[in-house]
Amino acid sequence: MAAATVNSASTFARDERGTVAILFGLFMMAIMMIMGLSIDVGRAIHTDQRLSASMDAAALTAGRALIDGSLTDDEVRTLAIKVLEENFGAGGASFGTLSGTDVSLNRATGAVTINTTAVVPSTITAIANFSGFTMPRTASAIFDQKDIELGMQLDVTGSMRGRKLADLKVATKDLLDILLPDAGSANKVRVGLAPYAAGINLGAPLAATVTNNRNAGSGCVYDRAGDAAVDAAPGSGTYYKGRADLPSAEACPAGARLIPLTDDKAALKANVDNYSDGGTTAGQIGTNWAWNLISPKWAGIWPSESKPAAYRDGRTLKAVILMTDGEYNTFDGRCDNSGCTPNGARGRQSNTRARAICESIKAEGVEVYTVGFMLNHPVALETLSQCAPSPQHYFSAADGDQLRESFVAIARRLTNLRLTQ
Repeated sequence: MAAATVNSASTFARDERGTVAILFGLFMMAIMMIMGLSIDVGRAIHTDQRLSASMDAAALTAGRALIDGSLTDDEVRTLAIKVLEENFGAGGASFGTLSGTDVSLNRATGAVTINTTAVVPSTITAIANFSGFTMPRTASAIFDQKDIELGMQLDVTGSMRGRKLADLKVATKDLLDILLPDAGSANKVRVGLAPYAAGINLGAPLAATVTNNRNAGSGCVYDRAGDAAVDAAPGSGTYYKGRADLPSAEACPAGARLIPLTDDKAALKANVDNYSDGGTTAGQIGTNWAWNLISPKWAGIWPSESKPAAYRDGRTLKAVILMTDGEYNTFDGRCDNSGCTPNGARGRQSNTRARAICESIKAEGVEVYTVGFMLNHPVALETLSQCAPSPQHYFSAADGDQLRESFVAIARRLTNLRLTQ
């Protein structure tokens, strides 16, 4: 009996039947776990890529809202979360969910920071007690920290009378609302206005300075002597002509006075609201004074708060907007005796000087934008197109709505955003 028992135990120990099945089962479990992990990792990568793009879009959108300045901080946060969730949930199957989204704003520095977490639950690997992936992410957008100095040539000639002048006022104030938001801006933004007609109204004290007291008590100033397409400060050989030099020149519109660079939006808007129209079109004067407003060579002429920065200082974006609704046809405050035309002697001087000044402005690295308002005169169109450094810098506005759109588009270009993370 004992021998039989020993033989049975020995036989059982040598029996390998079923071992293959056990090994196969373990092998299959390993394969399934590898496949499950591969699937889950793929789902996590897909979610991470979608999350990254969605967060960048949300941060940029919130940043643009900060630029606009029309939304409160809570409204900007709500907008950012909405854009994030809509982009994250768009474009097909989503394997993850968002949790704990936080939007931080800093108007002092112009920064938007979004923090959120994407949770991707596991599939097959859940049998190994692996719950899934948790992926915290951060995205930020910030203003390009360059300051902005903008000089605007604005046409207030007689052809702007009525609806057109009203449209110009609205468009200019729209631009000011974007560049100078009520909530403030992280960078220094200043705007100067140069409304022009046959001359430009500087006010009597400043006119006396730039004409060497040849203004005859008037604030109206005309062309610089000689073929001077320069931004030199007034001095010997570079003074401007005044009413004493050109007694028969047209007077400037009384209500439209130049205003140096300032960040006082209320003062700028009040200046625009006071515009009146009248006179012929010396576009070269408007171009010259839009440039003078931002020229560092005029630092000793403008008030201390309006002193322009140096060219190419690495932190200041300098720009001019050159706007007109008609042909440049006036030089030294008058048209030709035969009439106001760009093809006469004075008209040719006007266009030639304007184009030369534009080339000098661009040579200093200044952004030049030109805007033709209900403009269909071929010579004027040629002058504006030559002044613009590219077709994207020239805007043609057929009505008041398009003028507003043009000014808004330029303002938004000047408030560029960049991703920092």
